[in-house]
Amino acid sequence: MTEQKLYAFLGETPVGEFTRSTNGTIAFHYFDGYRWSDNPTPISLSMPLAQETHTGTVAANFLDALVPESQHARLESQRMHHASTTDAFDLLQAIGFDATGALRLSSSLDLPVENQSLLPIDDSAIAARLRAAAPTGIQPAGAKEHWSVAGQQGKIALRLHNDRWYTAEGTARTTHILKPGIPTLPDQAFDEHLTMRIAAHMGLRVANTTFRLFEGVPAIIIERYDRITNDNGDVIALHQEDLTQAMGIPSSLKYEEHNGPTSERYAAMIRRHGLNGEGEANIRAFVDGILVSYLLGATDSHAKNYSLLLKGDSVRMAPLYDLASIYPYLGHGSIGASTTLAMNIGGRRNLLQLRRKHLERFASRMGLPAEDVLHRFATLTRRMPDAFERAVAEQQAIDGSYASTVGATLIDDYRKRLLMTYDDAMHWLTESAP
Repeated sequence: MTEQKLYAFLGETPVGEFTRSTNGTIAFHYFDGYRWSDNPTPISLSMPLAQETHTGTVAANFLDALVPESQHARLESQRMHHASTTDAFDLLQAIGFDATGALRLSSSLDLPVENQSLLPIDDSAIAARLRAAAPTGIQPAGAKEHWSVAGQQGKIALRLHNDRWYTAEGTARTTHILKPGIPTLPDQAFDEHLTMRIAAHMGLRVANTTFRLFEGVPAIIIERYDRITNDNGDVIALHQEDLTQAMGIPSSLKYEEHNGPTSERYAAMIRRHGLNGEGEANIRAFVDGILVSYLLGATDSHAKNYSLLLKGDSVRMAPLYDLASIYPYLGHGSIGASTTLAMNIGGRRNLLQLRRKHLERFASRMGLPAEDVLHRFATLTRRMPDAFERAVAEQQAIDGSYASTVGATLIDDYRKRLLMTYDDAMHWLTESAP
């Protein structure tokens, strides 16, 4: 076995190469021409441009975070594209043309940029893909599609153009991610969309989502914030990475409870990067995400559900995504529902147990004034009930039949738990006010 190479591009610009040695060690090497170009963007904050070659586990961890976590999904990609193994390096030779952010990965230094095509796909075919994705976490695609989306949950990626859906083949970019939801949690796709819209109405930056049925199969449709479609219909990709990649750690450490970094360690990393003023703004956006996860019961908001947008020396917190509440499922004995947050708030991770002292401790660990964090938490709490009703009314106006029938129970259960959280927070906020 000889050394193997996987070339990395940001857009159509070659930036460097991943190499796998004969003993399986993976390294990343920046091309000198790119490092010394005008305002280059690092492929990752964990692999800064000041260092030409990055060895150790960082490069391997970065690649592993670009492919599905589900072993079923990896096996399906291996079968579809005849990859030699389910290792990320091997899979990305086949499905790396449209990776996360602006990244493209290819076994050839000559990226086939002309090899792009869009094929129409109808609702029936989309429904079939969603049905296949739901139970096993696979990412159904055709042999000529070369997109890769990280995560444990089953999903598909498509291009939306002139209100029609297309599969993106060759090096064509996708613009949307469609998820059927988690089968063990009824109407989970609707729950995620509703949670995202509540957060948006609370004033937070979130990815744009819609919800619809494809021949009876429910799906949340997420507009990729790392894609911009210009007036000519061309899709431009923005580079991004999640927090585990930025820290250089494996995806298996995305949870604190699995010995992963705590929120304050991510905050310290975020504060070190970006242009003047960006670090502070990014910390506050990160804090917003953690606070709203508590308020809306989005207990699975782990480190891979936060990302950074990179451009030259600029580092900006990406819009929030993958917010899904556990509230509609609490009190249903047959459904396993965790009430423990993925990230602690001042040492507290359980819902309905946050108090002023925890927020003060959290603020200190985030390097922010305690009164700022308390005020922000109080503001988000006060906005929450109205934001919920606005999100429900918005969905009823789009698809009243679903919201008033299939989703009606979920909405009622969600509302009850959300108001319990509101009442609890307002009680101690008022009681503990100086």
